[in-house]
Amino acid sequence: MTSGTSGKGRSYSGIVRISRRDMFIWTIQNIMAWELLQRQGFLRGDGRRVEVYFRYAYRWMADQMLSRLPAVPGARFPLWGWYRWQGISRTRPDLRATGHLEKGTSGVRIELEIPHEKVLLSDFDAWHSVLNGSYLSISEKDEDAFAEDLKKAGPGWGWPYPEPFRSRVVSSWQRIFDMDAGEPEWWGALSERSVQATFWEIDLSQVRRADRFTAR
Repeated sequence: MTSGTSGKGRSYSGIVRISRRDMFIWTIQNIMAWELLQRQGFLRGDGRRVEVYFRYAYRWMADQMLSRLPAVPGARFPLWGWYRWQGISRTRPDLRATGHLEKGTSGVRIELEIPHEKVLLSDFDAWHSVLNGSYLSISEKDEDAFAEDLKKAGPGWGWPYPEPFRSRVVSSWQRIFDMDAGEPEWWGALSERSVQATFWEIDLSQVRRADRFTAR
């Protein structure tokens, strides 16, 4: 592996073997996580910084990963990255944009090359239905049908739902993994959708480049 200035410098690049089975992923991490990755050679999610009200959603995502990806000993919560930040025309996160980290935070955009069998892709905007504990509809008609059924039953909107609505809501979340799901008029054009990536760990050997920045 060769590197530029990995401490105070602007960028870092790694030499890795290229494989047709690998995927290019970009992850945003704070400087402490980047330094830990360089120091110990890997980075895993422990969930300590996950807000209490999001823990159910993060645990749900972890369960999906356990059923779809090889397990990694010691990894309990997902790490997050981007496969397509803003559709196919803007796959890499723009560091001039806001919202990557808390304003003023020193961060690093890390470009990774990860075997596809170690990555789970999902629709970023649809993921918010999981975060909010809401039904993920694929069309306006589907949304209205769920709302009408809920109204007839009388429990009202809001997580946690009573059965059978709870199971119906949770089942709808599987749609985030279908990159063709949702009517374009409801979910947006396929080419413009943001696709996130979750994975159990980052190995230093997977790093192709890292750019430091200050969050806006």
